[in-house]
Amino acid sequence: RTKVYILDEVHMLSTAAFNALLKTLEEPPGHVVFILATTDPQKVLPTIKSRTQHLQFSLLDADELAEHLTWVVGDAGLAVTDEALQQVLREGAGSARDTLSALDRVAAGGGIAEGTESVDALVEALAEHDTGAALLAVVGDVRRGRDPRLVGEGLLGRLRDVFLASMNADLGHLPDADREVVAGYATRMSAPALTRALELLGEALVEMRQAPDSRIPLEVALVRLTRVDTDTTVAALAERLERLERGGVTAA
Repeated sequence: RTKVYILDEVHMLSTAAFNALLKTLEEPPGHVVFILATTDPQKVLPTIKSRTQHLQFSLLDADELAEHLTWVVGDAGLAVTDEALQQVLREGAGSARDTLSALDRVAAGGGIAEGTESVDALVEALAEHDTGAALLAVVGDVRRGRDPRLVGEGLLGRLRDVFLASMNADLGHLPDADREVVAGYATRMSAPALTRALELLGEALVEMRQAPDSRIPLEVALVRLTRVDTDTTVAALAERLERLERGGVTAA
């Protein structure tokens, strides 16, 4: 009795296509429903917006997603470890679609997912300013077949969570165990250090796209982060001063 037309990523339509669609939206047939899906609503023409009802979807808390995952796994009869489910929740980052996509990959791989040990080893190396440990963690990941860019992205995501924890921001997208881990790192890493780490790793990820060896920008960034004396930028100097102050040393 009803036909539903879903236009995904509708913001990518040209102006001419929008104008052609407008006439249909103004006088739609009674048996037709149009659903316009977009991740960039500000690019949709105002004339289109004025003729539609807006439904805003938001991210879900980890507890809600965990309950949904448990139901999906039970209903589908999947054999997935608890550690793998935690990894799926971590990858989903609050998005139901991304979480289910991650679950699909894990189930296809035998119900076991890679943990966060290597990422946490990198964060630990940054917290301890241990250059050797940081470089060894990268080498270990590369030997296991991981793309250096994925290593950098994983580290950047983890540091973002630590930064949010240091700012007392909402961490509802993380499982309880992860919240405890990032909260612990937040007490050991200062805001200047975290800000500088996020900036340097972000720059390294951009450089890795053009680098002959994608490991080099990541390794250079890790050396600069673990050996602040090798970096003469203002941000690095600010971190060094902050470390002196936290250590009870007065700097003139």
